[in-house]
Amino acid sequence: MVKLKKVISVDSKIKLRVLDKGHAAKLFELTMNNRAYLKQWLPWVDKNTELKNTVDFIEFTLDLFSKRQGAHYGIFCPQLVGVIGFHKLDWINKKMELGYWLGESLQGKGIMTKACQAMIKYAFSDLNFNRAHIACATRNHKSSAIPKRLGFRLEGTLKEVEWVNDHF
Repeated sequence: MVKLKKVISVDSKIKLRVLDKGHAAKLFELTMNNRAYLKQWLPWVDKNTELKNTVDFIEFTLDLFSKRQGAHYGIFCPQLVGVIGFHKLDWINKKMELGYWLGESLQGKGIMTKACQAMIKYAFSDLNFNRAHIACATRNHKSSAIPKRLGFRLEGTLKEVEWVNDHF
């Protein structure tokens, strides 16, 4: 059985570290500082109103990690700037779903593209997965540019699958 890595080195400046409770305050602060931006795309932002919500999220992700069902990493360069993770690890079918977000002020510098590339390489090379899935809002052009940049193929557009800001 392959053990999930706790740290993935992207390059000399960017490291991915499994989120732990010690990251909660910084992650909550990052979320709060980017609330208006993140709220456009992510349904959980309105529910993350106090530090305890972030702690609960990290505990949830640590449980997924211990069960090998998911792996959520903080993106550090060198401070915490975002989150990337395998939302679903399907070991039987050798596939995973990748999700991510980055603080707005650090976008456009290649950080997330490199982080995604490292996660995909890790999934295919180390975990022996066969398929990677990325879902993003069609109007989130910055987010949807990443899979295109990495050579992903658009297989379809799902309609009304996520409730964000009181609408699908």
